[in-house]
Amino acid sequence: MDSTRLGTDGLLLERELQLAALDRLIGAVAGGRGAVAVIEGEAGLGKSRLLREGVLRASDAGLDVLRARGSELERNFSFGAALQLLGPRVLGTGGPERRELFRGAAGHAEALFRDGPAGLGDVSAEQTFPLYHGLHWLIVSLAERSPVLLAVDDAQWIDDQTRGFLVYLAQRLEELPLALVLTVRTGEPAAEEEVLGLLRESPETEVLRLSPLSETACEQIVLDAIPHADPRFARACFAASGGNPFVLRELAASIESEGIPPTAESAERVFALTPATVSRSVLARLGRLPGPARELARAVAVLGEASLADAAAVAGLERAPAAEGAAALQRAHVLAQVEPLAFAHPVLRSVVYDDAPVAWTVRAHARAAELARDRGAPAEVVAAHLLPAERGAGHWTADALDAAARDARRRGAPATAARYLRRALEEDPDPAARGELLLALGQAEADAGEEGGLGRFEAARELIADPALRVEALRDLTGLLIHRGRYPDASAAAREALAALGDATVAGEGGLATDLEAMWLIANHWGVVVAERAESWQQVEALIAQPQLEGTPAGRALLGHAAIGECYAAKRRARAVELARRALSGDEPSEHPLDSMAFALAGFALVIADELAAAERATTVAIEAGRRRGSILEMGPSPHVRSIARYHLGRLAEAASDAEDAVEAGRHGWGATLPMAHAYLAMIRLEMGEAQAAERALELPGGEARWRFNPSWGFYLVVRARIRLGRGELEEAGADLAQAAALGEAVGAPNPAILPWRSWAGVCAQRLGDEAEARRLAAEDLKLARDFGAPREMARALRAEAVVSGDEQGIGMLEEAVDLLEDSPAGLEGAHARFALGAALRRTGRRQAARERLAEALDMAHRCGAGALMERAFGELHVAGARPRRPAMRGVAALTPSERRVTGLAAQGMSNREIAESLFVTRRTVEMHLSNAYRKLEIGSRDELDGALGAAG
Repeated sequence: MDSTRLGTDGLLLERELQLAALDRLIGAVAGGRGAVAVIEGEAGLGKSRLLREGVLRASDAGLDVLRARGSELERNFSFGAALQLLGPRVLGTGGPERRELFRGAAGHAEALFRDGPAGLGDVSAEQTFPLYHGLHWLIVSLAERSPVLLAVDDAQWIDDQTRGFLVYLAQRLEELPLALVLTVRTGEPAAEEEVLGLLRESPETEVLRLSPLSETACEQIVLDAIPHADPRFARACFAASGGNPFVLRELAASIESEGIPPTAESAERVFALTPATVSRSVLARLGRLPGPARELARAVAVLGEASLADAAAVAGLERAPAAEGAAALQRAHVLAQVEPLAFAHPVLRSVVYDDAPVAWTVRAHARAAELARDRGAPAEVVAAHLLPAERGAGHWTADALDAAARDARRRGAPATAARYLRRALEEDPDPAARGELLLALGQAEADAGEEGGLGRFEAARELIADPALRVEALRDLTGLLIHRGRYPDASAAAREALAALGDATVAGEGGLATDLEAMWLIANHWGVVVAERAESWQQVEALIAQPQLEGTPAGRALLGHAAIGECYAAKRRARAVELARRALSGDEPSEHPLDSMAFALAGFALVIADELAAAERATTVAIEAGRRRGSILEMGPSPHVRSIARYHLGRLAEAASDAEDAVEAGRHGWGATLPMAHAYLAMIRLEMGEAQAAERALELPGGEARWRFNPSWGFYLVVRARIRLGRGELEEAGADLAQAAALGEAVGAPNPAILPWRSWAGVCAQRLGDEAEARRLAAEDLKLARDFGAPREMARALRAEAVVSGDEQGIGMLEEAVDLLEDSPAGLEGAHARFALGAALRRTGRRQAARERLAEALDMAHRCGAGALMERAFGELHVAGARPRRPAMRGVAALTPSERRVTGLAAQGMSNREIAESLFVTRRTVEMHLSNAYRKLEIGSRDELDGALGAAG
């Protein structure tokens, strides 16, 4: 909704329209439906007043109202507005009631409220998502008691983390009796547009745009303030104010103070009172007040809303003159109240703050920081004043900023932590402290995805005195860089840490050294250009032979890594399987970064080796562990690998769901093999017959350039070439495949199961008329596949060679491919092999045999959900003389990826809330998917799910 102008004082219909919109929102929430409203407009149009009236009406309707207000001073206080909203309600409960609030996924947010703002344990930046998830379910718990209104004033100034959470929450409101109402001042910086713009664009959000007052409304306000004003004088006031209520009232005050008569003849004098003049009028009004009032106003401008005692302390005033000054400010309509002190309008605060001498302001912020420190305020409250405070305020300043940075990082706000640490370095600490601050800043900037983190570590190396501290920090940085796919940087960080440990420790003695060596070997291998590859593999072999590493995170990761190495070499499939199984023996993965890496590496090796069921089981264990921990980044590598396994198994709906999870994790920082995740999602969409969705899936975050040195870039190029071949772009496809071939050679990956560039290059060569090259590539592809011995890959290579060999010779190859897959779970390749054989038989005139194979292919494609292959099989069957019926759109194959995922969890006995918590969706979404699934499965309740899903398997 785009509402019209807002009047004031109940005079105009426009105000009633706005309030009616809020009444509809309140009614929707009382009826159990979620709603969002954004009240926006320039400063002075009455947004806060409208919000206050909405809050009163919500309270009268029985809604539980939770309030917060953004502040320029506190915008760096991570999750500060969220704590404002929920803190009073949470901290007012205890015992069983508090346990009930934080049951299930809501427990992820409990540490935000435990032991004050610093109570959150160490988390990385990527774990902000679980905090969002936990806060969402905390609000669900509150809304289950009574309908809730979240009212956020001046949302353009709330902290980044709360702003992100509110967007996350707004996308999940449809099932909740919850209203979210925000006021937003237009014209603020891009950060406000970037995040809050997502709310405005949502079709479920009602936008109440407060426009300037009408001329009639302005005249009425002027006549109320100046009863004998001439109508032409009142119209001049409207023109001069632009219809802004606040500016209009200040004009009226200026007119009175300047002694301008409200006559028609004086109308032109009003235009001399520009907004700048109005600001001067406000300051002139302050200038006529006693000195303590002016100093107190400046102190309140520094503090924001404050107690009289705090404002007096910052202003350097005794209690009595401060109280007199507060009363004078209220009488002059500068302050709205005297305890706590607060400006009548944010514009007034801005005018007073901007007018104060800079030297006075920075000293006042320093005093405010000391006051907050002495009163035991949270570290980030102290830091909010230290950011603009004068430098050199004392030795305690750098320590306080460092403490605030640690709290910010613990709450998943590394960008805020980096701001604090950069400010702390301006205090010129001694070399040892400076080195530690540089290390912390490097970690924060790396977590936040900011450039320069490694440079900080480089500078810190010369300053830090404690080698253990430097090594531990470098280990953490190495893990993060591997996780984000920055392998050369990770290798450099690990190498530096290993050197610092000393030669006696590098051989694997001690957990820290072993972790670092494992990280270095893995990072060193996955870098595209690696000089020490042969030597690094020898070190891997030596380490995995050490019995003391068996079952440790480093040992498991190295076993998974070694299994991948065997797959790359395309020689010893059995050993690859043996190593992968050793890596996966024991418990589920722990929170150690090397453990989740081990499951992903070993699972991928099993996929390449054609052990698809084992790969699916292993990655499912890792996914469930990650979900229990609520870590979105752990939901990157394992869903990616499981999506590949399910793709080859021929369960495309489930594969698409996993691939989408992996791509989503990429948006939260995971990047280890993100190009491959996008590529597999594109292939899945192609198989499902969704060509446009496949092209969209190839869109990488941040553009292509940043991913060209990722180890999975070659596979991405192969898939893009496949799509370009489908469009007839032969030169572009050839260029992609040539680059993929070069990358395959650089990383030592001849195995076509890793990088199947030759088969598609053969297709490209054949279409360009180079039959000899096409046959050479296909024959080489098949030889390498036979050397490795994975049935699925051999069948695919046989199918590729059959294409370039011609139908008569190719039929024998295709029959071998079908035979290889007779007992294989690789359903998708089985469907393709049967289709290719059937089509070749049809083209050579053996129509009866063709129909049999094509019918098998059609049935398998249907069970896989391979819509594109189904359409081709229909066409071939018709040409072969058959009249096949299209499969009914019922059963498991008809389920969407989301429906398949939800029904699978429901069949395991999970409640709707548990499913919603584990999948990061709402309960209403779960209910919708179950309802659709019941219809497609032709069942009446969840009690029948297990049988319906099992029968399809």
